[in-house]
Amino acid sequence: MRNSLRLPASAPALLLCLVLALAACGGSSDESGSFSKGYNAAIVKLDRASNELAATQATTRVRSSRAIARQLDRFADLLSGTSSDLHGLQPPSGASAQFRALTAALDQSIASARRAAHAAREIQPARQRAALRRLRDSVVEISRAQDALQKAVQSG
Repeated sequence: MRNSLRLPASAPALLLCLVLALAACGGSSDESGSFSKGYNAAIVKLDRASNELAATQATTRVRSSRAIARQLDRFADLLSGTSSDLHGLQPPSGASAQFRALTAALDQSIASARRAAHAAREIQPARQRAALRRLRDSVVEISRAQDALQKAVQSG
């Protein structure tokens, strides 16, 4: 018998929300403009990954636990790359606390995606669901942190 699990339908939608929320960061001064440019460049990979994830979720076929784990690992790798890129940026002086909150939430999402991938590989549906719930919560936190960052950059 082939081991298979379904990635909850809400996961791709949440990940897409993450990308859309991150893409909205912007500002007007030179310092915030430079930051926004670097910030937006850092999340381009994430946008592509989210679109890829959403496309794979459009099918109704049941996928193997290994396929789900690979997908979650790829997404965690892309989140990690985005996090590394963001950690290389210098936020505007009035937005550093909000930027730290955002990168912390992103790092939490990476950990949750890795836990979900590990649980899928180990065929532990309950652990996978719990990790995906944590990932969802992290995505919500990223959205909140991004909103706060955007306000801080714009008022900066």
